[in-house]
Amino acid sequence: MMSQDFDRGLFRPHSFMSSNMNGWEAVEPRKGKAGGKVLRWHKLRSITKSHGVEILAVQEHHFRQKEGEGHPEAMQRLENAMSRFKWIDWDMTATLADTPRSGVATFWKKDKFKYVTHHQLDQRVLITILQDDDGAKWTILNAHFHNDAGPRKQQWEKIVSEMPKLKQGHLVILADHNSVLDPALDQHPAAEVEPSHKVKSREREQAAYMELQI
Repeated sequence: MMSQDFDRGLFRPHSFMSSNMNGWEAVEPRKGKAGGKVLRWHKLRSITKSHGVEILAVQEHHFRQKEGEGHPEAMQRLENAMSRFKWIDWDMTATLADTPRSGVATFWKKDKFKYVTHHQLDQRVLITILQDDDGAKWTILNAHFHNDAGPRKQQWEKIVSEMPKLKQGHLVILADHNSVLDPALDQHPAAEVEPSHKVKSREREQAAYMELQI
């Protein structure tokens, strides 16, 4: 749909990015001769700047509500932690993590998009509605899907049920899917023959998604 609309000149192209952070405040080794370590969010800001990213979906920021902490206080702590990334040019919506390794956040450039509304289907699925400077609306689905097939299908069922009521304008899905419904096209020769249990598991999941017509 998006490519057809672009071909017809119905909207200007935008730049989107999705990233599983595995910890917003995590650090990793710095590449190059300098060595040392770099914060992942700092590296992410450099990437978005160099590639002109306008909408960013992050999965697994790992911010949870602490024991004895209210939801507003936890959200404020999350926003404070992300404020240096946002600076003056980004805005955001986010969910708190429901497990130690979850939580999603959606960012957009304030000079390109205006916030309309958002809907949290659960703590791993966030729908944000934005309007660009040409007046076109965009529905950004940011999802961190479960590792297990059963809960993952339940997430998709909820999305398929709710999306027709919530969607405005163009739909963009930015997600960590945690599943591969089709075999990889570029497998290493040593991995060309898949174990039978993986094949059967994928076939069962494929059949389940056929029921959802996605």
